[in-house]
Amino acid sequence: MTDVRLSAEKHSDEQASLDRLMTAEEAAVALHVSKARFYELARRGKVPIVRLGRSMRVDRGALLQFIASGGTTS
Repeated sequence: MTDVRLSAEKHSDEQASLDRLMTAEEAAVALHVSKARFYELARRGKVPIVRLGRSMRVDRGALLQFIASGGTTS
């Protein structure tokens, strides 16, 4: 029973981490730019991204910090 609960907690933690990730489209909406403009900014290293294979995701916290800093990466 304990193993099942630990497994469920681990899955819950992993899901919470994944929920923090936004798609490029969601990030573009948050930044009020087109998806193409977002990809351009990401390619140039102007916005914080996370690569998952060929997919691009944005950590919600990092994006909020990016916005709060006036659009500069640290």
